Amino acid sequence: GGLPFPLGYNETVQQVREIVVNYSTTYIDLVLIHYPVNVVNGKNIPTTDISCDTSLPTYSEKQCRLNTWKALVNMYEEGLINAIGVSNYNSTHIQEIIDARLPLPSVNQVSFSPYHGLNKEKCTYGSVKETCGELIEFCKQHSIVFNGYSPFGSGRRAKDMLEEPKLVEIAKRHNVSSAQVVLNWQWSLGIPVNPETASLKHQKENLDIFSFKLSTTEKGVISRLHSTSVITAFD
Repeated sequence: GGLPFPLGYNETVQQVREIVVNYSTTYIDLVLIHYPVNVVNGKNIPTTDISCDTSLPTYSEKQCRLNTWKALVNMYEEGLINAIGVSNYNSTHIQEIIDARLPLPSVNQVSFSPYHGLNKEKCTYGSVKETCGELIEFCKQHSIVFNGYSPFGSGRRAKDMLEEPKLVEIAKRHNVSSAQVVLNWQWSLGIPVNPETASLKHQKENLDIFSFKLSTTEKGVISRLHSTSVITAFD
């Protein structure tokens, strides 16, 4: 699961304990820090952690992230969590954890679709120049699983993507859906994904993505489907 806001040491400990109680379990398989800053739509989220409260002079993005991560590490060491990770982190955020000599995340969950591609800049929050390809490689070097969420984009963007002529053409060639093509492409990059759908038909399709193989040319076409609009971590 992903921790909702707010960020902060005490808030993180409290949220983890509440999840364990609410689900009547003794541990959680995986917990992620949902977002690297304690802000939603430009507004501060109330927190008791003075490093995370943007209204205070003690506010520090970096220290807020580290305090929150330290709390997750302690919950992991206490046995309440089997694995801990982050979401929407760029490589500089993860480097902070490395520099602090803390255990590294098992997972970095980032929005990733053909509209991001491997070479488009601004892969996720704060990464003005960093491409998704660079972030994926950084995670790989540090044995962190790069997990792609929203593999089709979101909202209207998802509809536009699945109707993208080049994707439709590739899908027809393999007698599959364009969604299956996207998931197969991401899997070929070594990226586990978590597509979301309420349709039983689409759920079955999303599981059946290994019966065909994309050519190198086809994968190249998909990798170059960059959107001209700015992509954010919440796309």
